[in-house]
Amino acid sequence: MWTEVYMARGGETAKTIGQALTDAGILVKLNPVGKGAQSEGAPDSENDGGNCYKILVPHTEVKAAHMIIITSLQ
Repeated sequence: MWTEVYMARGGETAKTIGQALTDAGILVKLNPVGKGAQSEGAPDSENDGGNCYKILVPHTEVKAAHMIIITSLQ
């Protein structure tokens, strides 16, 4: 089961956080949200349009993901 751990504003932020989680060995899904949102997958910074992205991880990885997100945003 996938759990949302962060809502990123813009594709670049979503990519940065997603990469930090992936580098730590955590599976990640990025789902665009909002008007004009495209299909699930990596954000396209050229066609982003300021969308928000849900960052989801497996339920068993939520605590670890939160710690990584906190350190990556500092």
